[in-house]
Amino acid sequence: PNLDVCFVENTTFASKHVLSLSGCFNASMAYGSTFSDGNNSTSVQERGRSAWGHANVTVRGKKIIIATGADPVIPSNLKESAQLFGLPLLTYRSVLRPEYGAISEPALWDICGNATVSQKLGMSQKNENGAHFEPAKQVIVVGGGSTACELAQAIARLGLFTINLTVVAPSLIPSEDISARCAMEEILKDDGVSVKFGRATKIIGRTSVENSTNFVTTSSEIGERTAEEKPLVLMEDGSTLPVDVLIIACGREPGNSLKSLKLENAGVSWTAKNGVLVDEQLRSTSMRHIFAIGDCASAVQSRDRRASHAGWTGFHAARNALLPFFLRSKAIHPFVPRVTYTDPEIATVGMSRRDC
Repeated sequence: PNLDVCFVENTTFASKHVLSLSGCFNASMAYGSTFSDGNNSTSVQERGRSAWGHANVTVRGKKIIIATGADPVIPSNLKESAQLFGLPLLTYRSVLRPEYGAISEPALWDICGNATVSQKLGMSQKNENGAHFEPAKQVIVVGGGSTACELAQAIARLGLFTINLTVVAPSLIPSEDISARCAMEEILKDDGVSVKFGRATKIIGRTSVENSTNFVTTSSEIGERTAEEKPLVLMEDGSTLPVDVLIIACGREPGNSLKSLKLENAGVSWTAKNGVLVDEQLRSTSMRHIFAIGDCASAVQSRDRRASHAGWTGFHAARNALLPFFLRSKAIHPFVPRVTYTDPEIATVGMSRRDC
């Protein structure tokens, strides 16, 4: 069968069988595909050539599969306090962004490897001759799941700049057995990553290095930031950690990506936390011709929102959408592996000791 590929700026449901695609700038990788723009038809005549040039079109489908994934969860207390102190806050989506460019927020490379950006953010210091030098940046990863551990090791191994990297979390890969959790701690420490067990509550300020107990927590108390007045991460036990860059890896939820689809126009039931409500065959419980896969499907548990489950559910959703009902299969299987892609990798198949 022909495969039509559309690159769009936004997709919404117009009705239960119709999708509205706005800002289409590339229509298809196949010859002779035709879509309706509501008034007349536009035919794709040449492979890879823009068909509409940012036009708005509609497409109709007998079966529809939703695969929008999930967005990073940023705790509101950390987000608000980080903004208050001008602390760079990144997520697993933005931390490896390649360049500053037109994006207002600097990337990790800019903060840790660019002296000009560091000076603007008040992170550089001067020696006795008045020349700027770059002290080691304090990078904190908040979260202890697979994504947090993978990012921490990857950043530590880059070796492109001098940083002190700390993972802050109540535990590492908490859904796995204790032996796997202990192994992950050793893996990170072997690459120079510090692990601080506990829960980060918010970002606070310190008015001076000499008077380390004099903290500021509100905007009225914040003056001009200097390198000696570095923000701190306040832990649940009252301890603090200096921080230059905060990377949030506290999990993901599908709510934001699904909200933009306007699923209510198609009568699809969903929740911000669990995603599209589906049965064991990944069909929507309210609209049986619509399927959901990966992170945006309620059948996939939060601990299983990983690449292996996305691929597994994608295969079964496509299969179940095309085959007659008596050949459809259950998409959730207890023996799909859960893998943390550190070096060495840690993988788990089946139930943990706690599950048993």
